Amino acid sequence: MTLGTFTFPNEPESLRVTYLRNVEIETVAASEWTVTDQGRQGRQFDCEGVFLSSSCYLNCKTLAQIFTSGTTVTLSHNAWGDVKVLMTELEIWEECKTNFLRYRFRLVEVPS
Repeated sequence: MTLGTFTFPNEPESLRVTYLRNVEIETVAASEWTVTDQGRQGRQFDCEGVFLSSSCYLNCKTLAQIFTSGTTVTLSHNAWGDVKVLMTELEIWEECKTNFLRYRFRLVEVPS
């Protein structure tokens, strides 16, 4: 898997894809309502994994640079193809293990 120019050294432990649709729900009479489909949103990609090497801190700094840049990058994945995305959340935490960092991030698909 790649994100922009960053290639993950090992595959993330999980990648969850959420499809979202905007709807408007309006009550029209007692116990009755209408639903108006206002179209779909971009997919959300929630990813979690670990970096397990002496370069784990460098890898996390690279993810942080992608986040802080606020620019659109390409997510390339075998199952989902190439998708233009924006990173909206990033969490990194350290555990009491040598060369071991966990990460979690959210990407939102942007229109091509």
